[in-house]
Amino acid sequence: MHSTGRSTPEVRRGPGLHLCLVAILALMAALPAAAMGVADLYTVRIPVDDTSSGWRADAYERGLADVLVRVTGQREAANDPALLALFEDPGRLVQGFRREADALWVSFDGRAIAGRLQEAGRAVWGSDRPLSVIWLAVDRGSGERDLVAAPDEAPPPPSARRTSDQESGEDAGEVLRERVEDVATLRGIPVVWPLMDAEDRGRVAFSDVWGGFEEPVLAASERYAANSVLLGRVDAGGRQLPRWTWYFGGEQRQWRGPVDDAIHRVADMMAGQLAAAGEIGTTSVRLVVSGVDDLKSYADVSRYLESSSVIRKLELEEVGGGALTYRLEVLGATDRLARVLELSGRFGSVEGPDEGVGPAGTPGFTAEYLR
Repeated sequence: MHSTGRSTPEVRRGPGLHLCLVAILALMAALPAAAMGVADLYTVRIPVDDTSSGWRADAYERGLADVLVRVTGQREAANDPALLALFEDPGRLVQGFRREADALWVSFDGRAIAGRLQEAGRAVWGSDRPLSVIWLAVDRGSGERDLVAAPDEAPPPPSARRTSDQESGEDAGEVLRERVEDVATLRGIPVVWPLMDAEDRGRVAFSDVWGGFEEPVLAASERYAANSVLLGRVDAGGRQLPRWTWYFGGEQRQWRGPVDDAIHRVADMMAGQLAAAGEIGTTSVRLVVSGVDDLKSYADVSRYLESSSVIRKLELEEVGGGALTYRLEVLGATDRLARVLELSGRFGSVEGPDEGVGPAGTPGFTAEYLR
């Protein structure tokens, strides 16, 4: 996780507070890392053919292109000459690699990539991304209908999966699930499938998803702690285009289109709201986070704010009374900060901006920590 351009937390109270913060910072090093939506945006699996000359350099180029799609949130990034020109020698950004049969796992230098993107005014989307729960209703014909459930075991790698022309028949749900996961991996979108256990089947029927009855589906989604919910209706016989309804950030979107494109659209729309571009100006804001009652909570809040791609600079100003007060430099409009905080799942409703609450009229936000 990169933290380019962020300052070391700074305290502006008396010596007692300073000693408290020293102890907190020491303990932070021993605490487990905060859970993130995407484990590593900068590590990719690249199919290779080592019988051709220059196969490794080619793999690095293709791997970097995949990374840029994930990190910018733009699916066209892999074919953007101006963007690719920022990285003339992808091999110099490789931090490690591992061979696996006919594929190569490559880890790139995330700090360097994110820094170069920001310097060029390009969008950067951090790894703490909203989790999406996917309810996919499949009509196989002849009265065979069902909802796609979470797999019983880890899915096979993309190279071992079936192709789209095998969607009809009894394995249609599995093939569709694998196609969704392939695109979700490419875009860096964490997804979860309903377990379809007794609890799910008692709350959601095939007709609820197929008919777009949102209340039971959204209620059942709460157990998965996801703030993005995607409903899909697929006719496995191909008689009509799949229909999609997406619920995110209090809004609803509907469209028709192929399965692969649906996940691309979700990633595009998320990135449009949450990614921040370096060429836009910064705004100084004051953020008060309440409900921080122990050192573990402090560590989680601080790590999250440090990792956010919309926060350019972070300073801790006060600690006390179960609250933390930060001064932030935020990329773009301040309403983007409120949306990012609310969608993180760590905070309740974010209030603000209240004008003139901080030094020199700095806008202020308040948020309650939930974990």
